[in-house]
Amino acid sequence: MLINATVNLTRINIRSVYQHKEHNMKRGLVRITAAAMVFGVGFVASIQAGAAGEIVAERAYFASKGPWLLWNKDKCLFEETEDHPEIYSGVLRKVGADGLSLVYVTAESTFQASKTINGSFDKYAELSGIDMKMFDYEFPSKTKPMQVAQQVAAMKPPVVISSLWLPGLYPQVGRTYADACVPFLDMFDISTTFKVPGFQAGFVASGLALADGIIDVVNERGWAPSDTWMLICGAPQIANEPGTDVDVLTTFRAKVGDTLKLPKNQISPILDCEGTPDAARIVSMDWLTAHPQATNVIAISWSDTVTVAMTQSLEQKGYTAENAVSAGGQANDPALKVMSKPNSIFQVNFDKNFPTWGIIGLSMAQDVVAGRPVPSYVDPGVMAVVGPEAASALLATR
Repeated sequence: MLINATVNLTRINIRSVYQHKEHNMKRGLVRITAAAMVFGVGFVASIQAGAAGEIVAERAYFASKGPWLLWNKDKCLFEETEDHPEIYSGVLRKVGADGLSLVYVTAESTFQASKTINGSFDKYAELSGIDMKMFDYEFPSKTKPMQVAQQVAAMKPPVVISSLWLPGLYPQVGRTYADACVPFLDMFDISTTFKVPGFQAGFVASGLALADGIIDVVNERGWAPSDTWMLICGAPQIANEPGTDVDVLTTFRAKVGDTLKLPKNQISPILDCEGTPDAARIVSMDWLTAHPQATNVIAISWSDTVTVAMTQSLEQKGYTAENAVSAGGQANDPALKVMSKPNSIFQVNFDKNFPTWGIIGLSMAQDVVAGRPVPSYVDPGVMAVVGPEAASALLATR
C-alpha cells in the first residue's frame, strides 16, 4: 500500500540550483518558489507498508562522502572498505521475525525541531517494526550526556544513533560507545579521532540558502549599504567550531556582507543568544537600542525559533518590512506561520525536511547491523523557502 508517493525534483519549478564544496565534495541546494511547493517537497521518497524484508520507506540524498565504512564486530570499530555500491540512499525495511532493537539518543526534547525529528524516529520505527528505545542527552547539560552514554553502553544495543549538540563531549561519549563495542551513528557529523558514519544537511549550504534569499530581498528594496546593518544571533555553547551550525552564520555573513558591500563596522559579531527565544529577545533589544542609527536591519540566526524572537524585537523597536528583514532556518511550523503573514519582516527560511530524518537514521542503522557498508557522511540536502507564499505552500503540505 502506497502511503506517500515520490516527488521528482524535475517536476519542481526550480528558480536556481547552487553547487559548492564542503567536506571535499559537491553539495546541492535547491531554491523553491510557492509554485514549486504545490507539488510538494522533493526530499521524501516512497513510503509503503510491507512484509518482513520489504522496503517500507526510502529517501534520496543530495550527496555522500567516503571513505565507506563497515563495522568490524571482532575489532569493535568501523573499517574502510572499497566494496560498496556506487550510490547510497536511505532504504528502510520491515524487520523480520528476529526483530531489531536499537537506541536513539536525542540532543534534547523541548525545541520544535527536536520534537519534529524525534517524532520522525518514532513514526518510522513503528512503521518498520524496529524496537527503538529513546534517551535524552538533555541539552544544555554537560553531565547528562556521559551518564546516558554509560547507561546505553551497558545495555549493549546492536547500534546507537547519537544526536549530541556539545562538540566538546563527543570524544568522551563516542569513546564510551566504542569501548563497549557498540557501533554508533553521528547525527551531526562532528569530527572524532575515530571513524564514525554521520549525517547532517550542509551548514554551508544552509548559510547560502539564507544569504541568497536575503540578498534578493535587499536588492529589491534598494537599501543603500551605508544605511544597512546586520544583527547576528548565535549560541557558542551549541556551535562555535567549523563543521557546526556556526558555519551557517559565518557563510551568511561573508556572502551577504561581500555581495551587498556592507561596512564591516555595521555587521555585529555573532552574539550569544543562547539558542533560546527569551535570550534572543533580550540580546536583540539591547543591540537595537545601542544602534539607533541602524536605518535598515538584516537579522539572522540558524534557528527560525530564535529568528521569530528577533523579529518580535524589531517590531517592538518600530521596524517594519520596509526597513527590516529577518532569516532563520529549520522550517518549523510556528516560524512558517509568522513568515506567511502579509508584510512579515521574516522573509527567508531553509528546510532540511526533518519529518523524514527517521528514515535516514534508522535505515543507516539497519545497514550497519546487517553488515552493509555505509558512507562516512550523507547530506540530506537543503531547500530555501523565500517569501510568504512559499512558506504558506510548505505549511499546506504538512
